[in-house]
Amino acid sequence: MQSSPSPAPEEAAGTPPRPRPRGFRVPAVIGVVVIGAILSTGTWLKRQWEGASETETRETRAALVERAADVEHYEGRIQLLRWRAERMQAWAQGQTGEPVRTWARERARLFEQMAASFDRDAAAREVRGAVRQIEQLLAAGKVEQAAARLAQLPEVKFPSDAEFRAYQEMHYVKPLAALSRQNPSYYRALLEQEPEIAGKDLEDLRQELEAEPAGVLTPGQLLKVELLGAVVPPEDPLLAEWSAVSNAADFFENPDATVLGHWRRAQRAMRLHDGPAVMTELGAIAKTTVRTRQPFRAAYGWALIKNRPEAAEEAYALLQEAALAGDAAARNWVAEQDLQAGRPGQALRWYEAAVMEGATDAIGPVLALYARSADDVPRDPKRQMDVLQRVVTGRDSPPEAWRMLGELYETGRGIARVPAQAFACYHRAAEKGLIAAWPDVARCWQQGIGTPVNLDQALEWACRAFESGEEERALPIIMEIMQRDPDRAANRVATLLGRENVATRGGYGEKRLYAADLKALRLQLARHFDERGQFARAASLYAGGAESDAAAKKRLGELHEVHPCEPCSGSGKIRSLTPCSACGGKGTLVCNRCDGRAFSFEPGSPPCTLCAGAGNVVQDGRPVSCAGCGGTGKGKGSVIKKDCTACVRGRMKCPECVEGRIPLMKECPDCRGAGTWTMATRASG
Repeated sequence: MQSSPSPAPEEAAGTPPRPRPRGFRVPAVIGVVVIGAILSTGTWLKRQWEGASETETRETRAALVERAADVEHYEGRIQLLRWRAERMQAWAQGQTGEPVRTWARERARLFEQMAASFDRDAAAREVRGAVRQIEQLLAAGKVEQAAARLAQLPEVKFPSDAEFRAYQEMHYVKPLAALSRQNPSYYRALLEQEPEIAGKDLEDLRQELEAEPAGVLTPGQLLKVELLGAVVPPEDPLLAEWSAVSNAADFFENPDATVLGHWRRAQRAMRLHDGPAVMTELGAIAKTTVRTRQPFRAAYGWALIKNRPEAAEEAYALLQEAALAGDAAARNWVAEQDLQAGRPGQALRWYEAAVMEGATDAIGPVLALYARSADDVPRDPKRQMDVLQRVVTGRDSPPEAWRMLGELYETGRGIARVPAQAFACYHRAAEKGLIAAWPDVARCWQQGIGTPVNLDQALEWACRAFESGEEERALPIIMEIMQRDPDRAANRVATLLGRENVATRGGYGEKRLYAADLKALRLQLARHFDERGQFARAASLYAGGAESDAAAKKRLGELHEVHPCEPCSGSGKIRSLTPCSACGGKGTLVCNRCDGRAFSFEPGSPPCTLCAGAGNVVQDGRPVSCAGCGGTGKGKGSVIKKDCTACVRGRMKCPECVEGRIPLMKECPDCRGAGTWTMATRASG
């Protein structure tokens, strides 16, 4: 059922309806179209506005990112500058010596001042603080406010590399180079700490020196030469060229241009090792009227020696003057010439002066000359004492110097005697391995020179010296100790003399020393052992001196006189009883039949234990059959235990010996099997 349409308002109120015009539908369509167009235009305008807003947002955000990147780049570069400034400041504080300390502080100040000129920290903090605020405005769609806030921010940007290098060149590099040129030490520090700056400035310095004429030096030129010499090796051609001019005042008095020209050419020839050219130029200078100084005359002398060896006498006077002025090389050469010419006293004075100035290469020649006799090489004892004391206070002092110093303290030639110092010096030399000092130490212990008497120490040092080749000096000490206390020294001296290999200065060799003193020592030791009843030791020592001593020869014959041996009646053998090895000296062995049990078992039935094998027992006075064996008399079991007939309590007699002993014939201990004996071969008492 369909519902009818609702009546119009007029109809509902009872009013008759008005008639509708026929053209009503056209205006309605037009209205719809107009409204649609208006709506479409609004949407398009909205889209256009939204697109412009997004573009502005992107542009603002891009500009914001660029600003933040500039700040980050600035902070990285400024942090690097501050880090370098801190390192410079720390290095400057660590310097304690001048003038480098002043240079380091000024360098740090210049760099800090340059770094401070790039300081934009306040602006950077402002930008970093506004970035988040602008981002929030953009996120809220407030693009215009964000753009306005961005436009208000300061621009924080580190200079480009080219701009920074130009600024650094103006405010740090040039001022630091100018500062460093004030002092050679400054310039050396610049090369060590700022090699790039120093390298460029060094090139400029070279160009400046090459452009200037090499004449008489001005203060400015002299400073440039000193700066160049502080950072380049001496053989640098440019430095050598200018040094020849700068040091001319040390070689000449008021040199003219001609002399300077010869001198520069001579220096150049020296660098090229052109000997003839050197001689030509130096000879030309020597012929001029310009007064020369000692260094030039020394240089001329060296040139003479090198290029004209036959002119040594002519060079001697020149180099002697240089030696007197303290030239070490000239002093050594003059000393060698004095030695070759037979003037050791003069040579000694040169070497002594060198040692006193700390020249270690002169110690050997000085000690070699001191080792010669005073008649051969005249010397001043006090001067010798000073030189030796200087030598021994040095590092790794030679032991020979200690021994020579000890001799001076002991003898007191020209100085006061100090025995304690003498002993200390001898002992130090001996401890450092100088064998020649060992007899001196032994003599001090023996005689109490600078130390209490100690014969044990004296004997030990003397024997060590004898064994090491100092026989001539050690032997009298040993003989003296033997005379004073033979019991103390005999065994040590016997060991010393009994060696087949006697040490000599050339090493160990098969050699026997039979000097008069050594033979006397042997006989002295032989008599001592003879008195003590040690005839064998005495005989071996008598043999070394019997040929020249009749008493020793006679006593040697007595010691070797043959006597028949009484214990063995001359047979060399005696009968003795030796414990048997089979029974261990007991005389009995464990029975091998019963294995030491003393009984054995045989097959058969043992007798009954109740009737004792009778088969019956007495019961109530009447014999009755044994209940245990049933009247058989046999007990239980299949073996019978019997005593062993081969032994007594499990042991039998040993068949190898008699009561544990075996008779043997052995060597006679008195004559050692010879059947005869001598005092020399008999055991010492």
